Amino acid sequence: MIDLSKNENTSYKLDISGIFKQIDSNRYSFLKNYLLNEKLAQFYNLSEDNFLLGVGSGECICLCFLYFKTLAQELNKEFQIISTSPTFEVVLDYAKAMNIDIKRINFDENFSLDIKQIKADKNKLNLIYITNPNNPSAYVLSKDEVDYLASLVNDECYLLLDEAYAEFVEDFYTLDFAKSDYIIHTRTFSKIFSLAALRIGYIIASKNFIKNISKFYNPDKINSLALFSAIYALEQKDFIKEARKQISKNRDILISELKRLQIPYIDSKTNFLLHKIKSLKYNEFMLSKGILTGNNFFNYNRVSIGNEEEIKIFIKALNEAKKLDLV
Repeated sequence: MIDLSKNENTSYKLDISGIFKQIDSNRYSFLKNYLLNEKLAQFYNLSEDNFLLGVGSGECICLCFLYFKTLAQELNKEFQIISTSPTFEVVLDYAKAMNIDIKRINFDENFSLDIKQIKADKNKLNLIYITNPNNPSAYVLSKDEVDYLASLVNDECYLLLDEAYAEFVEDFYTLDFAKSDYIIHTRTFSKIFSLAALRIGYIIASKNFIKNISKFYNPDKINSLALFSAIYALEQKDFIKEARKQISKNRDILISELKRLQIPYIDSKTNFLLHKIKSLKYNEFMLSKGILTGNNFFNYNRVSIGNEEEIKIFIKALNEAKKLDLV
């Protein structure tokens, strides 16, 4: 089975085999979490107090939801999350389970977004939650769009930027805001760093915000292998560049085939893209070929950019799907 549904980096894998020798598996490691904070501070030219670790960025996002729901209760205000649709639904399912109101701003069928639709409700505590680059469309906010969102923030409106795929974009822009008390970033080692199985991510925010949210934080969730693998990843100075290069090469192979088959697609700088499908039977057909594909949106299917062998197998199945008029 080839899994092209989860946006994992299978194109350029980080070798962490040597990390096992550094680990005392019979001892807790949470007192060493500061080592990764220090490494992140060096990597981003920020302070170690600007970071909080989590079990993947998903947990970081859910921790923010918990914090703001509690803050809203203290302020005797209703709390709402303002998010695009589609987006990374897993964390919003968590918000629904917490009975948090969610206001949706929809992408159009061409996966364009009118950012000016996003406005805060003055009678509520607002959290704008944006995946940037967007999952599933790979839409990247422009500098002007990020500036607009930043202009909305205040004591009643916060901005949470889910930047799981940020490293895939060479000219990515947002961290100018890392010192704002109203703007929070979440990132992960699961995607470009290829450490998805280890589940480690982090929050980047102002020292004041990190101090406040730390009251809800359990530091002993980070395991030793994840901790030291993440530190090692940040020390590999050329890894991001090489991973980008290999993923771009594989993405170009796939795009070339989509063009040849005249299958419309949405352009992407990430390790996934959307391509048009004609039938919902497409996923079932690909599964019969041993390929797990992603979810469907507006008659588009999201597919991860796999390694060269995975792309080769996918393209063969895609050609068969084309003959069956599924794409």
